[in-house]
Amino acid sequence: MIMIDPSELERLHNRKDTQPNTLNELDHEMKRIIDMKNIGDNEKWTLYNQVLQKYLKITSLSREPVSLPIIYPKKEDDQIKQSERISLNILGSLPRTLQVKANTLLNIITHNGVAWNETGNVIYDGDIIPGSNVFDLITDIMKSGGGSSKLSTEPVGWKKFAEILYKINVPRTLIVNPQRLKYINEQSSERKELKEKVKVKQSSLSKFITEKEEEEEEEEEEEEENQITKKSLRTSSRKPRRLTVPWSPYKSN
Repeated sequence: MIMIDPSELERLHNRKDTQPNTLNELDHEMKRIIDMKNIGDNEKWTLYNQVLQKYLKITSLSREPVSLPIIYPKKEDDQIKQSERISLNILGSLPRTLQVKANTLLNIITHNGVAWNETGNVIYDGDIIPGSNVFDLITDIMKSGGGSSKLSTEPVGWKKFAEILYKINVPRTLIVNPQRLKYINEQSSERKELKEKVKVKQSSLSKFITEKEEEEEEEEEEEEENQITKKSLRTSSRKPRRLTVPWSPYKSN
């Protein structure tokens, strides 16, 4: 936004008006233009300057034109957030053929919990990858040669970064570096194998539990049968009781 030194505006507003009504209208018009938010800074300055010239003409100023110091904002590059500036630097360092892929990758990771601080350290879910630099990691991912040369240096934290890309399910078509793509695919294979092992263990455990339950049921049934058998044996081993007939004098000999 283009700004004008407030002291200069105040100096103009405090001049003795030769035509108060007209000057007041122009004064309000200048304030209105400054407060306008639906037009660009350049257009705003053009409109303001037009009204200002009318203002100066009415006051019949015969001296040199009033110099209004303009307070320019910082350069556009300084107004861009640090993370965005790093993103622009990354894209600018890559060939045009890779810029679209890199930009897509940056958009995906920044919308899935990945960020970086002002020094470029990659941050995921609040945790910093020590010694990492997003510029190095992204350009490494975009290397078609794979970085297999002995002279090339693998960026710090590339494994952790690759695992993050796998975790957030970044499209494989965005991974240009064949070595990094291989590592990510290996992560996928290892996790599949782990899942299969877990399934097998769960199946074995379930089978074991079922067999154990069946054994316990059989033991309970056998125990019940033994109890019944023992009870029967005790009953059969008892001597029969002799029946005693009451004495009667009428009993015949």
